[in-house]
Amino acid sequence: MKKITLALLLSGVVAAAPAGAIDAPHDRSFCTGSCNACHKTHSAPGGAITIEAGNANLCASCHKADRTLPDNRLKFPWTSGEQAVPRTSGVHHRWDAPAQSAEHGAQTPTSPALSALKKDGTLAYLPGGKLQCSTCHDVHKANPAFAPDRVHASLPTGVFVAGNGAVTGNGTLRLDPPAAGAAARGYLVEITVGGSATAARFKLSNDNGASWWGFSTGTWVAYSASPENGRSLGGGATVTLNDPAVGVAFGVGTFAVGDQWKFYVSYPHLRAELGSLCDDCHRERVQDHSCIEGGAGCVADGVRTFSHPVGEALDANAQGYDRVAAGAPQILDADGRVQGSAGSNGAGDPGGATNDLRLDAQGRVRCTSCHSPHNADSNALTVD
Repeated sequence: MKKITLALLLSGVVAAAPAGAIDAPHDRSFCTGSCNACHKTHSAPGGAITIEAGNANLCASCHKADRTLPDNRLKFPWTSGEQAVPRTSGVHHRWDAPAQSAEHGAQTPTSPALSALKKDGTLAYLPGGKLQCSTCHDVHKANPAFAPDRVHASLPTGVFVAGNGAVTGNGTLRLDPPAAGAAARGYLVEITVGGSATAARFKLSNDNGASWWGFSTGTWVAYSASPENGRSLGGGATVTLNDPAVGVAFGVGTFAVGDQWKFYVSYPHLRAELGSLCDDCHRERVQDHSCIEGGAGCVADGVRTFSHPVGEALDANAQGYDRVAAGAPQILDADGRVQGSAGSNGAGDPGGATNDLRLDAQGRVRCTSCHSPHNADSNALTVD
């Protein structure tokens, strides 16, 4: 299912973005050269000191081969032919169209998050009044607060995988699902003492091997080979890394010195909370139940377009509109079964299935309860 497309775009770079720390995977843990990988100080082709002309082109220059991600959730590359043509085709919100469209209920954003100005007074994230990837995404900062339930990693979670360094051993590593609020960070795990998962040890880097962490008396410290302070593999138990929200476990087999595992944990690099991004540009669609019932200021005049209530909890006003049982909402899947019940999505109703309708952290209906800005096939019978 889910979902029809709304406003959220690929990570991008804007000339007005502040300097400072950059979060994975756009930092040095995965992006060789860091700033220079995207920016060109002189003779830049796009007018925004970027190495590619056009924001979407710059993003696509890296986001072009990720259909191999374990769960295929991001489904890169994204082509221009996949952009939404309302009522016709497309699976993504547009990233090269005017931000203002009366036909599609879109207005120029006004929130502080999206309406930063350049020195010439024009909107920094809407060059020429057009959307771009970095309208909604800040390539530099992946703030967990804006999408805490959308933490993702470049390794499959819960699956043991082989190393990608010296790989002379046959031991494996499993990345556990990172907890919400995990830092956006790159990781490089390297075996420093070989042997079994009981005897071997490892060191850890967050900058692709430029510097290393070891472990001493329960604390991550600067790594030193002498005396050896690599951390124990834990004998198969989960071992937390230098972020307690990120844990790994090492499988059976032999681990050899130099074996490596490289991965990152990150978020969608949003400029604001996901639902508020939609509300900013599509603010005329943010209507509560009283407005839709013809309340003050919301009288039908032949011009106003009415929408489903947004920003309210199900049955919050006891209007009897919503299915509830024992005071709890019963959200149904497309086949009529209560969402989350056994078999409602087919085999066992896997947790977090993407054809589920989703309320926000406060239990409210938002635009993103039914719509998704990316990879939306608009077929409620499929798990995207």
